[in-house]
Amino acid sequence: MFNSEEATKTAINHLIELMRNNGNKLSTGFLGTAILNQTLSEIGESDMAYNLVLQRDNPSWLYSIDQGATTIWERWNSYTLKDGFGDASMNSFNHYAYGAVVEWMYAYMAGIRSEDAGFRKIIIEPQLDLRKNLPEGQERITEVKAQYASVNGMIKSHWKVDGEKVTYHINIPANTKAKFIVPVAMKGFPKAENSIKSISQKLDKTIVELDSGEYNFKLKINQK
Repeated sequence: MFNSEEATKTAINHLIELMRNNGNKLSTGFLGTAILNQTLSEIGESDMAYNLVLQRDNPSWLYSIDQGATTIWERWNSYTLKDGFGDASMNSFNHYAYGAVVEWMYAYMAGIRSEDAGFRKIIIEPQLDLRKNLPEGQERITEVKAQYASVNGMIKSHWKVDGEKVTYHINIPANTKAKFIVPVAMKGFPKAENSIKSISQKLDKTIVELDSGEYNFKLKINQK
């Protein structure tokens, strides 16, 4: 009998194995790259998403930057040290398709997403870089700061990790509400009061419901 949960787990494991066997490097085109990191974070594999973003070997975003790129190139091999410039008939050096990774940076690194149309209900759910086994040559991201100009005002998300402590600075614009979501293993929330409407747990997440305003949270990371 078909078991969708088991099939999903098998597919996830196969996807991660493929990327590891490929040296944590990309082998996707316009369509796959646009959804790859978002999908990884949605299935609980943000560690692999960080591995891909911080990869410096070809093909990768940082390889292009290391070769002097200040724009997004059309192809992973638009220019390589080994082969030089690619075919000029399909070799744009200002082609945004692979830049779709920026959506992941806002929605998952910074954690800014909308729960409904127009960001009236906001989700702030940052995916921290807590990788234990770093690929060779990579360093851990310890701070992310982002803001999004919604129709209701500026949404801000800023987090910084210092050892086992993480500090969050959040701004929720007027006439909106937000859910601030972190792994349940993080400790240190104050009691629900004033603009903090409620604090609850669902599965492996702590959900803090907030009214508009500015918030600062200092939590402890349990990395066991």
